[in-house]
Parts: sequence; C-alpha cells; structure tokens
Amino acid sequence: MSEVFETLFDKYGGVPVVTEIVATFYARIMSRPNLARYFRNTDMDALKMHQVKFIAYVMGKPAQFYQGRDLQTAHTGFSISEKSFNEVASILEWTLEDFQVEDADIQTIMEAVENTRPLIVNH
Repeated sequence: MSEVFETLFDKYGGVPVVTEIVATFYARIMSRPNLARYFRNTDMDALKMHQVKFIAYVMGKPAQFYQGRDLQTAHTGFSISEKSFNEVASILEWTLEDFQVEDADIQTIMEAVENTRPLIVNH
C-alpha cells in the first residue's frame, strides 16, 4: 500500500526539504550576474524564509501559511524581463528535478509559477 500525502509539501518532506530546495535555488540564481542584480541590498535569509513559505503555499499549504506582500507589489520597480523570469523558472525546474520531485508534481508547481508571470514581469 502506498503512502497517502495531504499535499505536495508533505509528500516531499515539508520545511526541511523545501528549505534545502530554496537554498539550492538561490545559490544557482546568485551565481548568475543577470539574476543576482535583482537581489542587491536584499536580506537573503529573510527572502529565503519567505520563499519557503511561498513554495509551501504553491505545494498545497493553506493560503494563510503564506503571508506577505502580493506578488505584483513585491516585484514593482525591478523591471523583471521575460528572459529573467524564464531563466528563474528554468532554474527552479532544474532544482526540483535535482531533488527528485516527480515530473507530474514539477508540472503542477511550474504551472503555478507560470500563473505568476503577469504579476512579476515588467512592473
């Protein structure tokens, strides 16, 4: 009998694993000058904690688990390009693959990321 999980967040190990995924994701982003420039003067520890909560929400935790500014407000003034958004999305997908997230689950997560595009790009 297979194990039944309440959410994708629970399926992949909850906070400890998602924290590792987020740390790897940001290490990869910060190694790319085009993307790292968006994070100048950013408290990366606070951002990582915030991102863990956001990914938990994307992976099925209740909306109240993620509390923060709305995505459009949070990204206003950064002039994030389509190219940068695509690159970040690719890094996230690659990171999820490295953490052995199943293809169908990656697709679910990436669809949620894609739905954020209009709130993030060019504001």
